[in-house]
Amino acid sequence: MTIFVDYRRGSAELVTPLTRLGLPAEKTTLEFGDLAWQGRGDQGAEIDIGVEFKKLPELAQSLRSGRLAGHQLLGLRQAYTHCWLVIEGMWKQDATGTVLVKSRYGRWKPMQPRMTATELEKQLLTLQLRGGISVRWVSRRSDTLRFLTALYRWWTDINFDQHTSHLAIYHPAPLMPISKFRKIISSIDDVGFKVSLAAERQFKTVRRAINATPAEWAALTTTDNHGKARRLGERVAANINRILTSEER
Repeated sequence: MTIFVDYRRGSAELVTPLTRLGLPAEKTTLEFGDLAWQGRGDQGAEIDIGVEFKKLPELAQSLRSGRLAGHQLLGLRQAYTHCWLVIEGMWKQDATGTVLVKSRYGRWKPMQPRMTATELEKQLLTLQLRGGISVRWVSRRSDTLRFLTALYRWWTDINFDQHTSHLAIYHPAPLMPISKFRKIISSIDDVGFKVSLAAERQFKTVRRAINATPAEWAALTTTDNHGKARRLGERVAANINRILTSEER
């Protein structure tokens, strides 16, 4: 999956360091965007990935002129399935809220054209939330290369639908160790800390819990946050019994 880099813009200087990192980058002419490659969509379908790369002062100029939103990003969205705007540069704001950037001598000075930090952030939020462009801030060139490498690998290592880390299930560690019995029982829907404790006291073993009738489960009693006794109930008991017996089979 070759990374095509437009040679006419400042992004051309990314080709050599990307190649040194082991990425297949080469110069070409792109109608829109600074970098582009084919990614792996659902079930391996080929999709086009586009990246607009801008240094901070260049970004400010294109925002003020309207060229970024009215031409570059509009074309980017039409040409590619997924689009990123990568912004490189360190900045901060002064007491008046004006964006400051470092000069070649390391001094902080107002960015040209002048812009407040709030104005800059709001315009980029609009591009992201209304314009459909993913925005990524990076401070220096090493950060740019790291992000581009990660973005390229994400889209080319495996198919889109094979990325599943967003589906991870969180199991908080208990403050006190719990028994194997309670780990098994508490994994069932509607069975929490108190119910698993009452079940362990009543049935002792997982085998007895599996063999218990829905009526025995329904009779389990716990206390609520106000100390009031509450029976488990027939609906929850029937569900627990169904799951345990089906697991047994």
